[in-house]
Amino acid sequence: MIARLWRKFRTAYAAMDLQRKLMTLFSVVFLVLLLLFGAITFTNLAKNSRTQLLYSARQSQQQAMAFLSNKVNLAVYVSDVIYYDLSVHRLVLASASQPDDLGNEYRDFYTVWTNLKNFQSDTISNIRLHLENGSTYVDQEWNFGSFEALKETDAYQELVSSEKTYLWSAPWLQATSSRSDYNRVVSVLRLIRSLNDYNDIVSAVQISLEADQLDAIMHNAGIADGVVTYVLNAKGEVIAASDPDTVGGYLQTGALRTLYGQDMDAGRVTVGKESYICLSSTVSQTDWELTMLIPLSAVYASGFSAVKTILLCGIPIILCGLCLIWLLSRSFGQRVAALATRMESVQEGDLNGTVTETPPDELGRLGRTFNYMLGEIRNLMRQQYESGKLLKQSELKILQAQINPHFLYNTLDLINWKALDCGADDIAELTQTMGKYYRRSLSKGQDFVKIQSELEHLTLYVRIQNYRFDGRIQLISDVPDSLLELEMMKLVLQPLVE
Repeated sequence: MIARLWRKFRTAYAAMDLQRKLMTLFSVVFLVLLLLFGAITFTNLAKNSRTQLLYSARQSQQQAMAFLSNKVNLAVYVSDVIYYDLSVHRLVLASASQPDDLGNEYRDFYTVWTNLKNFQSDTISNIRLHLENGSTYVDQEWNFGSFEALKETDAYQELVSSEKTYLWSAPWLQATSSRSDYNRVVSVLRLIRSLNDYNDIVSAVQISLEADQLDAIMHNAGIADGVVTYVLNAKGEVIAASDPDTVGGYLQTGALRTLYGQDMDAGRVTVGKESYICLSSTVSQTDWELTMLIPLSAVYASGFSAVKTILLCGIPIILCGLCLIWLLSRSFGQRVAALATRMESVQEGDLNGTVTETPPDELGRLGRTFNYMLGEIRNLMRQQYESGKLLKQSELKILQAQINPHFLYNTLDLINWKALDCGADDIAELTQTMGKYYRRSLSKGQDFVKIQSELEHLTLYVRIQNYRFDGRIQLISDVPDSLLELEMMKLVLQPLVE
């Protein structure tokens, strides 16, 4: 498929004129560079955004951990104060048997009750001290409960068997002081042992924290859309969450249980169909783990936003760049088209006119070279024309030269016949000799003649000279017969004899 599209593109590209080829090539290069710049920018921005987001997430997680630990430590501190309060131990001891002095029991009850109410605040919604059924004040106030009933609960059995100091519960509904409504609370249960015998468990105190406040801490820890923050205990129960519905859905799939205890720092995990960066840490004095899930989409969102902004701001730059590419392509294309048109006109025979030589770039030098070649062609044609004229004149002179000997031959032949008619044999013989001499001289226009013909021509020359000098010139030639058929340049021997 790709190969076929590439072949079609190459065929279409080859059929384009130069201007469109340059426009296509420059545009493709420009857009590729722009995309490369956008990819590099997005990568750097995403990297910086991830670094900044992780920094903010760590700060937010530490802040949430500080708030959460503050509430936990407050509850633990209150339990310690109650554990070592002598009034509490006296009241617990009195509840284990029939009190001897109801006045002292009431005073201890009132002191403990006042202390419990004073510890309650916006953070601690309720403190309940569990007394034996022998106490007069069991279940008579919101801050007191039955120790016998507590012993039947799973929480108590778990705390005793685990030998833990504290046992934190999952959120549950606790009746308010008016007993007409309920609050979602998270409780910590602590056993109170006898001051005389550590193995003797005499009571327990239960301190409840507002669950909504814990949820608010998780919610406030969210630094971006889609960030999920939650607290999970060792049983896989959600203690608090920024988005209870989302966390509850993930909890049902079992994905959150696999993350518990891994203590991640910017680890990449997949929960459901979403990829997250995970930050997790344990909450001291609890079995809780505070976890923050940052979606990768939030990490890259700022990068996409920045790239989108750059592209929107870069649209005028892109348009200006494409316009500049079009102008450059048009300029080069027109210059090359003008040169091609001029060459076609020269091919058709029009040698007049030139092409522009500016600016002095490669096309300018090509135009200058073309003009020089065109000038040389015109000069050669002019020289050829002049040479043709000279050739015609030479041919005419040669024709004239051929006419003159014929006229001379005819005249000498006429003199010969007139001399014979008048009985002047010497004149007739001299005339015949001169006719032969000139015929030998012309040699039908040949430059080379045989040695024998040259010797005959020399003999005729000497014979004519003897008419002048009364036969006093004697010519002796001694040439081997083997050389007579060889050729030599004519009229070479006559100057030597002269």
